[in-house]
Amino acid sequence: MLNPRVPSQFYSEVMDLETVFIRLALDIDILEDDARGLFRLLPKPLQEAPAFHDRLTGFWRYDFGTPIDRLPGDYVVIGTHMFPLVDRLVRVLNMACRRVSEPKLGRYLHRLSDAMKHQDVLAEFSPILGVNASVDCEFEVSGYGVGNRTIDWLIRPVEIFPVLLDVKCRTRDFIEGLAQITCGCRGPGGEGPAPIHDAAVLFQDTEEKFIQRNSNEMWQGAWIITQLKQERSELHAAFNSLDPMKLHFAVIANWKQDVYLLIRDGIQPEAVTSLFGITHSNNFVFDR
Repeated sequence: MLNPRVPSQFYSEVMDLETVFIRLALDIDILEDDARGLFRLLPKPLQEAPAFHDRLTGFWRYDFGTPIDRLPGDYVVIGTHMFPLVDRLVRVLNMACRRVSEPKLGRYLHRLSDAMKHQDVLAEFSPILGVNASVDCEFEVSGYGVGNRTIDWLIRPVEIFPVLLDVKCRTRDFIEGLAQITCGCRGPGGEGPAPIHDAAVLFQDTEEKFIQRNSNEMWQGAWIITQLKQERSELHAAFNSLDPMKLHFAVIANWKQDVYLLIRDGIQPEAVTSLFGITHSNNFVFDR
């Protein structure tokens, strides 16, 4: 069995991924035969990834990712972005098989095998994990945006307008913030630097995917996963600088139920939170 690329003091046990995958699948009421079938769908490089029990968090992780380089101070970062949660893989794969049919499912599974983009590809299903199974959701839709560009989700709830949703994972923002602290960048009181906020980064390659639509025809939104807190006024300024007819709402999230919601006038926040099974929270923002 291969050992993970993490110092031994940070893990208590190493195991093959299949065993851990099935164990955690059983915990969420997936039958063992179904769990084995799900695991066999994974690309070979993923099946062979070692799993380990994280001493610090108590979670099972697997070793599948690449370091982040070209950071402030010429640092190269090896961290949790290279060691995703096994539970997350189980939930995403189970949902993908429920929501997506061939050939889209096959293309999605193939993209999961790219270690450099693995976390981004997993994140594409993050918003759908909380959507009721009765709601129609279509993955990777074309013909709704600019040119031949696809948008991650078209959701058709009965109670509200159809929702177009694009998903982004902004892991690098968080890593760059840590690199700034490591290379000695400090505030006047010796504290770590306030996080950098840049609308061109946070909403990059999202607004330009959408065409202009009135919100009484279809809601268009962005779901952005980040581990970095955003300065409240700068976040709102970034969102407000975007075309209000292209982006009607944005969700700042981190795989948990709590999110920070940005909405335009005319969009009911309760409808958005109810659709995705989320709760608006101020845990994602700070005031400078």
